[in-house]
Amino acid sequence: MSDQLTTAEHRLLWALVASGGEGFNDELGAAKKPRDSLKRAGLVEVETRKRQARKKKVSALYLQLTDAGWARCNQNMVWHKPSGKAER
Repeated sequence: MSDQLTTAEHRLLWALVASGGEGFNDELGAAKKPRDSLKRAGLVEVETRKRQARKKKVSALYLQLTDAGWARCNQNMVWHKPSGKAER
């Protein structure tokens, strides 16, 4: 992974920060490519956990910021506004 993060990677890191550093993949809205890229860079850990879905338990991906991920978020990480029309 290059030193520059993509917009999708920024969004995922900020979503993790906003949720206390951890959360289920579907709740964070994490797409595969940025999630895998951040995992390879050692900024997030990804594991499979069981969670309740209606009346049964299902496997789901669970993401956690690593110490390196927290450090990256604390150093000069600024939000890069995506180009194009503003979301409403």
